[in-house]
Amino acid sequence: MGSHELATTGPSTLPTGRQFEIRHGDQRAVAVELGAALRAYDLAGVPILAGFAEDEPIRGGRGAVLLPWPNRIEDGRYEFAGESHQLAIDDVADGNAIHGLVRWVPWSPVAHESTAVSLRTTVFPRPGYPFTLAARVRYQLADDGLTVTTAVRNVGRQAAPVGLGHHPYVALPGRRVDDSTLQVPASSWFPTGRRRLPEPATDISDGPFDFRVARAVGPTVLNGTYFDLERDADGRAWVRVDETVLWQDAAYPFVLVFSGEDLPDSSEHRRSLAVEPMTCPPNAFRSGIGLTVLRPGETLRARWGIVPAARRTAGPAADES
Repeated sequence: MGSHELATTGPSTLPTGRQFEIRHGDQRAVAVELGAALRAYDLAGVPILAGFAEDEPIRGGRGAVLLPWPNRIEDGRYEFAGESHQLAIDDVADGNAIHGLVRWVPWSPVAHESTAVSLRTTVFPRPGYPFTLAARVRYQLADDGLTVTTAVRNVGRQAAPVGLGHHPYVALPGRRVDDSTLQVPASSWFPTGRRRLPEPATDISDGPFDFRVARAVGPTVLNGTYFDLERDADGRAWVRVDETVLWQDAAYPFVLVFSGEDLPDSSEHRRSLAVEPMTCPPNAFRSGIGLTVLRPGETLRARWGIVPAARRTAGPAADES
């Protein structure tokens, strides 16, 4: 299928709009019109990501693009360039603004080929975020797995605060998080505390949240943001869940790992593991930690990806010493 043939699957009246399927060999992925979310990724029919069905709405942020901030902003309130801003409170239970402004808007296809699809949207000025951004995300399959490339450009007339993240859940078919093996190359993190906001950074060396050496998760409850990630010669950090590895480039200094206790559907609790690459930690609009300030005309580019077990030819082997 050529890049000018924007073929789709399913009617736009589906809960997530048009479905954009891509394939490479025995790999298959599906992105959707709503929020450019990654609905599915599987290998030979076995799910690599825990997504959602074509006729289901998105729950728990599965596969979402998180822009212009990931996770939560306390009270939805922040200051930037000497002005105060108030965002809508959509994390009602805890009184925060959550996961940005693009999850519930349609994204338009730019190009749809057999192995890749690109979608775009514009963040227009609104109460609480009076800035203008043009965003594009590309999902591509190749021999080494899935690569997700995101570009965010400030097309407005003033500098804009920007944070970017993605929200994939690694599938654990027939198992629970307790039975999975995790490796995260970091010794520091921001734990999540009251109102699901980050607490001060903590050195977790040799503690229950230290997964530098691959080991079973067991009953450990995970909901925190790792940073100071070890990286390979190409600047990529690698997180391993069982035999599947996820990588993120240097534009993503943070990764949030979440074991799913708070998901709306209790049947999904601890049934998949969220591994979320982020350019900044939660609440960065208030703390300033890792926050990107894009001046007019500047672009933030970031890449992450997934290498299924059967395709793993790169990245570090599990350190189980």
